[in-house]
Amino acid sequence: MLMLEGISWPAYRRIATFIHLPAIQIGVRSGQIMQIDPAYLEAALRKDREVSMSTTAAETRRTKS
Repeated sequence: MLMLEGISWPAYRRIATFIHLPAIQIGVRSGQIMQIDPAYLEAALRKDREVSMSTTAAETRRTKS
């Protein structure tokens, strides 16, 4: 994010979105950092929240039964 100058409060503008992909092999210390589309990231996070919420709801119903 980039700090915007000339205003009376802190404001930021996104200049890029990156995701860190860890190494898959055991013992390998390197990974990758890749630039991604922020809309794609937001869609993936939204889908993950929905799956997480439905899984939690199903577990709650199962424990109450």
